[in-house]
Amino acid sequence: MKGNWNGYIEGKLWTGGCKFTKEFLEEFSDKYEFIGRITVEDFSNNIEFIRSNLSDDTLLVIMLGSETQFEENDFAAYKDRDKMHKEYNDAAREFAKDKENTTVLDVNNYITGQESFYKNINHFIPKIYYEMAQDMIKLINDWTGQKVAKTSFILKTIADTKQRIRKLLGKR
Repeated sequence: MKGNWNGYIEGKLWTGGCKFTKEFLEEFSDKYEFIGRITVEDFSNNIEFIRSNLSDDTLLVIMLGSETQFEENDFAAYKDRDKMHKEYNDAAREFAKDKENTTVLDVNNYITGQESFYKNINHFIPKIYYEMAQDMIKLINDWTGQKVAKTSFILKTIADTKQRIRKLLGKR
């Protein structure tokens, strides 16, 4: 079996909750080839392509990646991911700075330390997502002139707690 397949199939490697089988991994590896990380130039070109295919009255919000190192990382593919995010983030900030219809949502404004992460540099505790959602609501309201309703933090916390209990009990 190739590389880390057993780790993915057995759930020993982080999969974001995806369940992999040998058959799936074989089919996927037959169809696709990993050519490395995208360059900052290609990233910038992709953002430009996306913006050029949106109407001028559509707000493009680019969510930036964490520039804080996730200290519990033990996966080689995520080595120096914080530095890579910084390069992409700088390109996104530069792209958005003079465009009225493009902005960034900077996750770094919400991260307070290692306790903000949930198992991965790209995943966060519910409080972080809640705070980001509040700012996204403000962006939407400001852009559209409409009023998007807010969910209370207490209701969100109760829903999250119920979901965690179900997961602990093996129920979905």
